[in-house]
Amino acid sequence: KDGKKIIKLSFINAEILISDIKKTPITLPVKLLLNALESDESALSSEEQRALYVFFRMRMKEKNIKPKTEEYKNAIKDDIYFNALIIKYGYAITCHKSQGGEWSDIFIDMNTHSNVLSESYYRWAYTAITRSNKNVHCLNVPHINIFGRNLNQNKIIESKNNIEKEKILSLNNEIPHSNKKMEIKTNNLLEEEEKLKTKLASILDQENYKIDTMTSIGNYRIRFEIINKNSEKNTIDIIVNGKRKVTKVETKNKELENKLKSIMGFKLIDNSNIDRESHQQFIKSLKEEMPINISIENIEVKTEYQVLLTFQYSNRYQEINFYFDKYGKFKTATCKNNDKINYIIDELKKIIGEKIRLI
Repeated sequence: KDGKKIIKLSFINAEILISDIKKTPITLPVKLLLNALESDESALSSEEQRALYVFFRMRMKEKNIKPKTEEYKNAIKDDIYFNALIIKYGYAITCHKSQGGEWSDIFIDMNTHSNVLSESYYRWAYTAITRSNKNVHCLNVPHINIFGRNLNQNKIIESKNNIEKEKILSLNNEIPHSNKKMEIKTNNLLEEEEKLKTKLASILDQENYKIDTMTSIGNYRIRFEIINKNSEKNTIDIIVNGKRKVTKVETKNKELENKLKSIMGFKLIDNSNIDRESHQQFIKSLKEEMPINISIENIEVKTEYQVLLTFQYSNRYQEINFYFDKYGKFKTATCKNNDKINYIIDELKKIIGEKIRLI
């Protein structure tokens, strides 16, 4: 009528039962606003929000309470209609909204983040799982191999109970608060990994070494902790490319390095004389400036003047070479032109300017 739209607001009186800090039940009378209850929206529409405020102003006008006065400000805080509880059916809620709550049985859709290797994903999963005090049912659980790849196996449901212990999804009670990449291990080694481990083990056996642990660091580096009969420990880093083929090996044990070089034919790098400290501050600043959806998955020091960084955005990767002068000051960067991930290049240009060159 007269170009105005009528918005209906539905209120009811109700009582809610809550517990105080001592777990004592308390009943509170409340006013409920039902408009969002059956709506497809998560909250009130913009029109309903305006209508709620107009309704408040109409009642204040009847009481001769003018806007911008102290009385008006106090009234809007205490008004039972304007502050009515907006309710929705609790079929499902987000992990963030569930914080502070606890239930005996919960169902979690684990396929809610694109990058399941990020620290934020594990923090999210920890928060979700600890909402239960009894049973957790996980859907779409990611399966990750030692190279840090999501194997995308068929969707399954894993239950946390005493009957199906072999299907329990477990996380540590504490999530680390450092910026270090989380180490992910799995017993489901791919054929390439088994071959690599077997071949390396046979060489190490001749040198009286045994493989102690095998750990994936990012998507391109596999670290072997080895130990000999005298309990002396050493580290071998094997670098793989996107096709999971070994490209080089890094170790500080010169004798072992020469042995690996002669038998396996890898290109070996001796990083013992490279001063990485001059690059660390630059890389640290780069990590802080980059958007949260872009991560540095691998850092490879080529020489004291060159560092190769592997960036990840979504499920795509980009290798970029950064060059420094003899004082450790950044000079320029180069990378192959890749139209599919120009976003990474664009974000880098915002940080380092036009010093990045496409080849």
